[in-house]
This record gives sequence, structure tokens and C-alpha cells, in this order.
Amino acid sequence: MIVIQTKRNKGKTARLVGLLLSDPKALLLVCTEREASRIRNQVCSRNPKEWEHRIMSWGRYFCRSTPTDAHILIDNVDLFLQEKFIFQIKAVSINED
Repeated sequence: MIVIQTKRNKGKTARLVGLLLSDPKALLLVCTEREASRIRNQVCSRNPKEWEHRIMSWGRYFCRSTPTDAHILIDNVDLFLQEKFIFQIKAVSINED
């Protein structure tokens, strides 16, 4: 599993695809609630109801216990990469599971 932590104002802008050096079974994106909101807006800027349907095709979105963090667990990395998101990368850790 590859864990990617994002923070809006720190780190360099990088394409997520550039970080995938191997073919992970799942990818966990850790970001701020604001960044998660930006992802939602990128996915479905015209139809908010589309968000839930679209994200369920490639992963699951859930908030942590703190309101400032959000996790996105990406089960289908290929579908996710087709979305072509760009994130502010804070840290990347790779765990061999």
C-alpha cells in the first residue's frame, strides 16, 4: 500500500501517477478536509450527487476522528489515475503488505 499525505500549502505539486513506482493493491490518500473538498469539486463540479457514484467506482472516502483530516482509500488505482488529479505532496510512505 502506498500512503500519500497531502497538504495544500506545502510540498511540490506533483502528478500522483509519478509516485506510483510499483503496482499497489490499494492506495491511501491522506489530505486535509479542504483538499478533499477540492477533489470532490474536481470530480463533479456540475453535479454534487455525482461525487458519491464516481468515487465509489475507484475507492472509498471517509473522515478521520479529527475534522481537519480526510482519508481516501483507493481500491482501483487505474480508474483513479484516469481522473488525472494533481495534489500538493507532503509526504509519501510505501509499506510492503
